[in-house]
Amino acid sequence: MNIIPRWALTSLTGTAAVLAIGIQFVSTAQAQDKKETAKKVQASIVAAGEALTAGDASKVKEVEKFDLDPIMHSFKPRARGGIGFGEKAGLVPPNEDGLESKMISLSKKPLSAGDAEKFESAITAAAHQILAIGLASDAKWPENKDKAKSKDKWAEYNTLMKDGAKELGAAAKAKDSAKIKASATKVNRSCNECHTAFRD
Repeated sequence: MNIIPRWALTSLTGTAAVLAIGIQFVSTAQAQDKKETAKKVQASIVAAGEALTAGDASKVKEVEKFDLDPIMHSFKPRARGGIGFGEKAGLVPPNEDGLESKMISLSKKPLSAGDAEKFESAITAAAHQILAIGLASDAKWPENKDKAKSKDKWAEYNTLMKDGAKELGAAAKAKDSAKIKASATKVNRSCNECHTAFRD
């Protein structure tokens, strides 16, 4: 029977502790890098959206520099690291404070005339942020041999999102509640169909 000396056990325990600290440090550093990248991506999307509102698509190129994952993460609720809906938290309930979650909410029922007026600026900004994401994602097909995940399918869903975003921006400007609902539904449909095909 082999007995491991006490000094060897102490050494092994110390090595394990050092490795654990090292792994934790790397994980923390990676998480911090991810947060910093998310901030940069979202700042570029917001800037591109503001430019698109003024008819200028040149800033979309800044969004295109980033990988697809952090770009798409921008759709998440503000509390989960996404862009959110409106310039600051508090404009809408937390469960609606995200690009995707607000599109779902807007697609459920038409806004009142008062809310169409109240949210005009925020909906317009969201529409152009989504348009910026769509334009930047055109060339970011996650290559796959599966026909259901083909380049044509990616383009189809992306076009649906961009068209819906353009229509949403126009509907918000017109304060047309019915068209806001219809265009948000189109954007939401593009998300659902793309998720069904491309999410594993």
